[in-house]
Amino acid sequence: MIRVFYCVQRNPHSGTLYFRMTVPKRLRHIVGKREIKKSLRTTDKTVAIPAAMNLYSQVKDYFHQIELAMSNKKPKIQPETDSNLFSEKITLSLPGGGEAVIDTGDPVKDAEVAQAMLQATGSAPAPAPAAPAAPAAPVSESIKLSEAAQRFCDEKVLGCTWTAKTRGEMESVFDLLRRVLGNKVMDAFTFADGRRFKETLLRLPPNHTKGVYSGKTIKQILAMSPAKTMAPRTVNDKIIRSGALFQWAIRQGYCSIDPFGGLKISIKSRPHEDRDPFTNDDIKLMLGPVGQKLFKHEWQRWLVLLGIFTGCRLQEIAQLRLCDIDQADGVPVIKITPDAGPLKTAASERIVPIHPFLSEYGVGIEANYRESLGEKLFFPELQGRSISSGEVAGRWFNRTFLQGIGLRPTKKKISFHSFRHTFAETLKVRGVDEGTVGALMGHSHSKVTFGVYGTGKTPLERLQEAIEKLTFPV
Repeated sequence: MIRVFYCVQRNPHSGTLYFRMTVPKRLRHIVGKREIKKSLRTTDKTVAIPAAMNLYSQVKDYFHQIELAMSNKKPKIQPETDSNLFSEKITLSLPGGGEAVIDTGDPVKDAEVAQAMLQATGSAPAPAPAAPAAPAAPVSESIKLSEAAQRFCDEKVLGCTWTAKTRGEMESVFDLLRRVLGNKVMDAFTFADGRRFKETLLRLPPNHTKGVYSGKTIKQILAMSPAKTMAPRTVNDKIIRSGALFQWAIRQGYCSIDPFGGLKISIKSRPHEDRDPFTNDDIKLMLGPVGQKLFKHEWQRWLVLLGIFTGCRLQEIAQLRLCDIDQADGVPVIKITPDAGPLKTAASERIVPIHPFLSEYGVGIEANYRESLGEKLFFPELQGRSISSGEVAGRWFNRTFLQGIGLRPTKKKISFHSFRHTFAETLKVRGVDEGTVGALMGHSHSKVTFGVYGTGKTPLERLQEAIEKLTFPV
């Protein structure tokens, strides 16, 4: 297979794609240049690749002819004639009629020779014949940004790819995109628009629709010169979401380019640095007298306990049903299933053995008691709000509980998600293998052999053994 895409590069300023191919050292004295470079006159790779493949074949054939000539297997060829196919030549009209083609293989030298000839003859340059333009990207229709965003969101929700919360977050980004760049037709957006959106985000405050900024235009907000601006990760998130819309629009034929490709800010920090794990002292504080006083409702106590001893995500715990606290092969387990609510990934569906501490504390008894009251959910108190049950739980834990026990603002990089870091780190120290920890936490297998060809299921006995190794000084 010809890997011609290695020869296609994008101009970082104009976005135009170019064909670039290095001339072998042994042929440079004949070809007269180190590299063959040609504009493909398009920004769309689907158009550029076929054109580049054609050029690739021509160039390879040209090199082959030279090789044959050098080995005396063919009559000597005239490389200066053949090389015109690949060069950016200058044509001058001569005073007595006719033309002079200047092509030294060096664009700078071409210009110098042309200038000298102009001064000597007084002739005027004639533009070289323009290469045929590459066909335009297949845009079937051009719809406005607002309509494209609406169709994109509708499709994602219809396919159960997004939750209502995700849709709201995406619509917020697309609304900001419209406010910054205008509600133009999708095919009218350019790479310059993408850069302008990024530059604007870097100057906007985190909560640009609230407080003193409420009701103001983007221009008015920028004129206020906010002291605190969006974090680089937030900017990247909005750029990625905007790019997702345009990638979808390209596939639908609404536009030909993604103005946000390659605009992400490079951030050196690693994923595990986003949140710190809780220490043994932190957990002891949560379950000790100080933490106990902050449990005004029983659901708050169970939220913390399940966070410590299951390694589950906050939303997975918040949407837990009573029927999900069950048994499998005689082992008490918690079932994480999409029937209870949306899961982050397909690998999130799993079974987590119940830790002995939770059993002794009475999680099964609590589930039976709530069921006797006619409840179906373990945390019915978190339902019926304008925000998700996980967000309700997170606000209480991150803002009220952590601050109440004195962990905030002393430790800034902690939240409910820190429980998952603690869970993984503790089992790692106890010698539990990565695959088992991943199965408990709802991670897909990172290796192709097991992730693609294996069943993907870790035996329940092994999961139970791993859970029992999770111990804290409580």
